[in-house]
Amino acid sequence: MAVEKKQENKKNIMPLILILLWGCVFLLMKSNIIKIYVGTFILTLLYIYLNFNLINIYFLSKRTTFKIYVFMLLDLIYFLRGSFNLFSIMIYLISMTVLVFLIMKDEGKNELSKIYQFAGFYTVLKVIFILMLVFL
Repeated sequence: MAVEKKQENKKNIMPLILILLWGCVFLLMKSNIIKIYVGTFILTLLYIYLNFNLINIYFLSKRTTFKIYVFMLLDLIYFLRGSFNLFSIMIYLISMTVLVFLIMKDEGKNELSKIYQFAGFYTVLKVIFILMLVFL
């Protein structure tokens, strides 16, 4: 029981550490200690790792996590291609709705609040990531 509690605490503290690292790298980039290209690469890697940890906190099913991994990688590839406009935001919202529906189909309707909580947190992280890259 105590070992499980320790594992859960470790899972919950990891996103906080990654968000702090995100902020530190961003500040180092703004103060020109880290070059823009290296910093963007580090921010992207931290973003991917943060999303993997977030997915593992919310879901344990391999089917569900695989669907989210595929969505996340396609979303990241689409974003890094430079297509950021109103149309891409609409595509993101539609694809996020489809993803929530597919997760709900796998996990069941009794897990709906957890699914919505995950979708909201995931979207907030995406917005923060985009704003960091815009303000570089």
